Amino acid sequence: MELPTSDFHSQSIESFNTSELLTNAARQRDARNYASFPIIDVDCHHYENESIKEIIEYFDDPVLKQMGKLYTSGGTGGQTPFNPGLVGYQDVAGRVIRYPLRKTETSPADGTHRDLHLSLRWMDAMGVDYVCLFPTPMLSMGLHPQAEVEAAMAKGYNRWLLDKITSREERIKTMIYVPFNDPEAAYQVVEEFGDHPDVIGFMVVSVRYNAVHNNAYMKTYALIEEMGKPLAFHGSYTWNDQLLGKKAKAWEKKSDKAIERAAVLGAGIMGGGIALQSALSGVPVSLYDASDAALGKAQARIGSYLEERIGKGRMTAAEADAASDRVHTCRDPGGLADCDLVVEAVVEDA
Repeated sequence: MELPTSDFHSQSIESFNTSELLTNAARQRDARNYASFPIIDVDCHHYENESIKEIIEYFDDPVLKQMGKLYTSGGTGGQTPFNPGLVGYQDVAGRVIRYPLRKTETSPADGTHRDLHLSLRWMDAMGVDYVCLFPTPMLSMGLHPQAEVEAAMAKGYNRWLLDKITSREERIKTMIYVPFNDPEAAYQVVEEFGDHPDVIGFMVVSVRYNAVHNNAYMKTYALIEEMGKPLAFHGSYTWNDQLLGKKAKAWEKKSDKAIERAAVLGAGIMGGGIALQSALSGVPVSLYDASDAALGKAQARIGSYLEERIGKGRMTAAEADAASDRVHTCRDPGGLADCDLVVEAVVEDA
């Protein structure tokens, strides 16, 4: 295979193998003696779309299952009803060769799933002992216009993953995909998969529309809390929806006033940290709290942090004093009237 890596260079590839690609990583693994301590990759990915034919067999909805069989057997053109398309250049226009060549990599016909062979190749080459496996194209499913499709994909993928992948290899675990577009489906997924021994937590994609504080999700959060497992929000990106970006630009045009003074409501760890960052950026900040004790602790934490930065040579004593002088504590909310920006960070367990 010839890869056009530039307009006048091409790279000839006879075959592709992950273990060979990571030959230098294996040398570093041995030189650094990675085998002497455990290594866990908590954000490992595979390409579940390459197994979509198998995943569809785990769908409950007969209509979506039949539709899936049609589109995976040849399709009707460039569209698919399942994964929203993404624009991107993560493969650096093919220069990261594992992207264009991944599908050409062969694996033994020994009854072990191809995904397992490929995952174990890179894990062994890099000295990784355990991984938490996530999907890749499905990270954009939160923007799917049909909630029932995201729910079907989530349930089908989770069932397939636990049945075909994690159950066959104890070194691979997962945080189950939670279909956040549908609160009831989200609860059902947690209920169905939460107690599985290969499930170490739950994952919501960060590219989505529904707000995490919506009351419809409270029973799901309560169930996750009862199970004692974490809930993660996996970051991603999308160029498909520019609404937020355009709004931000519109707000920027409307507001030509610089922030000359900020305020933070709540002097807990988070509130004190926000106030400190404001001060380090050169913006005076009023740190408000109803508790003198909380304000005192916040001042102590800020002072300790600044002293640490001085000790590490990251700022001078004069710079630390200037930052400290920009933080003003108060118990009177009336003193916040002249602030251009107010950030709420009130401690919620008071």
